[in-house]
Amino acid sequence: GQKEKSFAAQAQTIRKDFLKLIQRDEYEFKRLVAIYGDPSQKNVYQNRLRNCARVPQSICERIVNSLELAQRQIGRTGGWLVSDLKEAALILEAAFYSSRLNVEVNLKEMDDEEFKNLARRNLSKLEKDMGRRVTLLKKAVR
Repeated sequence: GQKEKSFAAQAQTIRKDFLKLIQRDEYEFKRLVAIYGDPSQKNVYQNRLRNCARVPQSICERIVNSLELAQRQIGRTGGWLVSDLKEAALILEAAFYSSRLNVEVNLKEMDDEEFKNLARRNLSKLEKDMGRRVTLLKKAVR
């Protein structure tokens, strides 16, 4: 029905967003590595670190969006597919922590304390939301 098409369309949009973010992550990393260790490029390097941190943070945001979409499927998914919700939650949880680690690696080398603090606050909020949604999905699927 209409809701399923809506779900499928939303899932497709999220999938495309993830693919774009993966490509963007690779692009930003290559730009960072290209000037790594060059003391004359310190300011450029710091800006590129910011870009490298923003991409996995965006991935964390999309993971929370994906969990929200999965959560709305509780009670709508047939018996054959209900375990897929729990599997999705587990995979997305692991992807969140992997992406968060990627952000932290970039933040470690940054001089901009304000950016670092804001990024960490945002990630903490996202992590709480992600954890709550993962827990709901795990409980809904036994």
